[in-house]
Amino acid sequence: MISEKLDFLMQITNTSNSVLGRAVSFDPSYISKIRRGIRKAPVTDAFIDPASELIARRLTDSRKRRIVSGTILGDSSLPSDTAECAAIIKKWLTASENDSSLEALLTGIANLPSNKISIPSPSQSNEKSHTPSESKVEIFYGNEGKREAVKSFLKKVILNSENVPYLLLFSNEDMKWMYESPSFASEWAALLVTVLRKNITIKIIHTVQRDLNDMLEAVKKWMPLYTEGNIEPYYCPKIRDDIYRRSVFIAPGLAAVTSTSVLTGTEKMANLLFTDIAAVNAFEEELRAYMTLCKPLMKIYKNGGDMFMNICIKLFEKDNALNIAGAYPLFFLLPKKYLKEAADDFSKLKKDFIKLLKRGVKVREIFCEPLFREKNVTIWPGVDIEYTEEVWREHLNEVLKLRDEFDNYTPLISSTHIDIMEIIAAEDNNAAVMTPRPVVFDVFESNICASIYEYIGRIPGRNIG
Repeated sequence: MISEKLDFLMQITNTSNSVLGRAVSFDPSYISKIRRGIRKAPVTDAFIDPASELIARRLTDSRKRRIVSGTILGDSSLPSDTAECAAIIKKWLTASENDSSLEALLTGIANLPSNKISIPSPSQSNEKSHTPSESKVEIFYGNEGKREAVKSFLKKVILNSENVPYLLLFSNEDMKWMYESPSFASEWAALLVTVLRKNITIKIIHTVQRDLNDMLEAVKKWMPLYTEGNIEPYYCPKIRDDIYRRSVFIAPGLAAVTSTSVLTGTEKMANLLFTDIAAVNAFEEELRAYMTLCKPLMKIYKNGGDMFMNICIKLFEKDNALNIAGAYPLFFLLPKKYLKEAADDFSKLKKDFIKLLKRGVKVREIFCEPLFREKNVTIWPGVDIEYTEEVWREHLNEVLKLRDEFDNYTPLISSTHIDIMEIIAAEDNNAAVMTPRPVVFDVFESNICASIYEYIGRIPGRNIG
């Protein structure tokens, strides 16, 4: 836990709550709660960077420096340069937090349902928390009111689906209103699935605040809905103060839900449902202006085998180091006789990969040793083979040929099971994940890409032969 690590560093450097509080602009009492595990430490650059820099500056005692070095780096020593030391401390503080969230996300991707998700039909709402009227503005109060406003909004969208091409969604408010009611969370999901199955695109701005864990959690919560298609996720890289918070849900030309709160205080807020078209248009303009500051988080492709191949082609044209993980060795290294009609496409991809290796680009690939009791294995979408020990040896032989020819190619057999068909991540660039369905996630956000790259790089493995 980051709180335990921070407490250790503060104790070893005699850093008081007030000293750290001044460095990170937090009240000392809040720092105390973080150290005792009562509050969660913000895993944001605005908090972690000054905290790491402060600790690095205060590590002046050689004995204490050795203790911290041993804890963080084992046999290695912390660098004398303060900035370099702070970077190592930051990475140690956030590593387990990021890894656990990323592992949960990748596990969720690996275990996506094989068929379209089926959710029971949403129940009828009695909308107790407000008084219905003929007004073009309805007011709903508190968390229960927000739930009713959202349900009413989505039901209007479903009833008028032929006139609604897309939804625009943004909220950086506390999500307690949704998750404190499991029945509502199920109904909300059911309504959104219905919206998606009406071929309405959902454009959603995830709130990430430069906090990787928040971003991963947001993506994980939406993961089952991503598989329905028609969702375009975005994120805003700009820093916000996060004190005043806002929700804006827009169905262009039909309805809008808006609300504002301070920090996590949503219990008594007013949630406004507008059906006045002029007001809806004004709120759409507001959200579109915000979207100009946003970037695509990722793209999701159903039946995305060809798209994954296109992503690989683009990555092989660049000189970024690659980390690759999968249940089997790289699919295009399988001997041609097993590839059927896909052989020509795979042959071109293999040539591009070899060109990459010839340019000296470093590639680390890790894969599992197969269970030979498996019969039909989908080695690539549409390519099912009986993956016998003989096939494994031939596949592995192609890998070893490249390893022996290129020092910059490091294939390893994983010590842990890898469920996902293929993950490929370029350092500081791009990442793509393909599931057995196949659904392909083409990730653009730099922090997630870097985290996936580092995560694959830390999967333990052994050399072959």
